[in-house]
Amino acid sequence: MPQIPFILSVVTFLPLVGAGLILLARLLGKGDAAGAARWIALVTTLATLAVSAVLVAGFDASNAAYQFVARDGW
Repeated sequence: MPQIPFILSVVTFLPLVGAGLILLARLLGKGDAAGAARWIALVTTLATLAVSAVLVAGFDASNAAYQFVARDGW
């Protein structure tokens, strides 16, 4: 399985993107904002679940070292 170095960032910040979209839908106020918020929340939750499933599928239980480590220079 190819290593995706930004997958931890995606799992962390995807709910934040969903919250921003819900805020944007609320601020625009076109149509049913509560219904739009529910759909945005559902799609964001399912996308986060899918990305998390990729992490679980790529986890190697026989390896004692840290896995899915993001190393970036500051």
